[in-house]
Amino acid sequence: MKNLFHKLPGFAADYSGAMLAVSHMRCLRILHGQGGCSGGVCTCDDYESETDDWRTLFSKISEIETITGNDEKLVEMIADASDSMDPDWVLLLGSPIPMIIATDYRAIASKVEMKTGKPALFVDTTGIETYDVGEKKVYRAMIERIKRVAHSDVQKHGSVYVVGDTPLNGWTEKMREAYGRDILRNADGAVEVIFTGGGMAYSVEGKEDQLIIRKTDMNDWKTIGCSSLNIAVSASACGAVKTLNKTFGTPYKCFGTGQAWENLGVLEDPQLEAGEIQAFSNVKILLVGEQFLMNNLRRYLRKNLGARDVTIAGFFAFHEEFAEDGDKKLNDEDDYLSFLGSTGPYDVVIGDPVLQPMGGYLRSFISCPELALCSRLLTRELPVLYGKNIGEIIATGQCNGDCNR
Repeated sequence: MKNLFHKLPGFAADYSGAMLAVSHMRCLRILHGQGGCSGGVCTCDDYESETDDWRTLFSKISEIETITGNDEKLVEMIADASDSMDPDWVLLLGSPIPMIIATDYRAIASKVEMKTGKPALFVDTTGIETYDVGEKKVYRAMIERIKRVAHSDVQKHGSVYVVGDTPLNGWTEKMREAYGRDILRNADGAVEVIFTGGGMAYSVEGKEDQLIIRKTDMNDWKTIGCSSLNIAVSASACGAVKTLNKTFGTPYKCFGTGQAWENLGVLEDPQLEAGEIQAFSNVKILLVGEQFLMNNLRRYLRKNLGARDVTIAGFFAFHEEFAEDGDKKLNDEDDYLSFLGSTGPYDVVIGDPVLQPMGGYLRSFISCPELALCSRLLTRELPVLYGKNIGEIIATGQCNGDCNR
């Protein structure tokens, strides 16, 4: 009964992570299985559905067709959709029932590729693992594909690729634009920043550094191994940039370490200038969320607010090499409650509002929604955790805490 949640909602599943990692590419995404899984993606996890250029096709095959493995019907369905939508490529994803009968996704993807003439990738998602696992799998599949088509003599000088900037990892359009500007402003030789999760590339021109934005496509992914630099902005993308480094020799950096041009100047924070944020110098703080964004937030609290005792915990991808003593990878709500019991109470907890009823804080709980935890049903807007407005959630949370007291 350890994985039975009483207080927390179900986490975003692996197929959601895989889908949203490519949501802004010209990709026809196929979720193979019956219709129940589609609601989890469309209703709960697809935060940027209004700006998503490509919709997902759900096979919704019958139970008997699933059990007997009627692959030809699925292939014909995908071919018809490909003819009408003309995607650059096709991504086939799995769900629980096809997993149980050991569906041969590789064979189906091969048939689809021969039928449509489009590159077809498969990712053996199951709906059982969490979204970060799905992201890792789709990055791995795409890198394996570009190994076959990459040109070793092509070099994209001045191009910086950002990997892992998906809504499930906490990234928004405002954050991408702010980070893109910082890279272009501070990284020597950077002429274009390509955000693979957001589907946008940023560059500047003119004396006033006017920002130029273009949409990206599969061709950008094909040349990611030839870029000047790759940056992982989430823990789930860390393995991808390391693999690209090992395969193509492409340099990489990881966000949240202070080594990837994260601009956290005090004078650029309106909330600090206005005196809206109280100091945290003698406060014990717990941050719960995506590891790399929380590392960046910890740096902000220490540099700008004098915080010293700051611990990070998270339910999803987690790397010990980027953790400090006391940081913790959590598995479920029992794990979180045990962690609070052994390390708490904290003066301040900053995390998704679904965690607030579980306690563990003495002074205040500051809401910082995490889409993979609370879903789109419980949050209408993700917090801005990068750029000049990073202090908004702190100022708002402190004000709410004072009112509550």
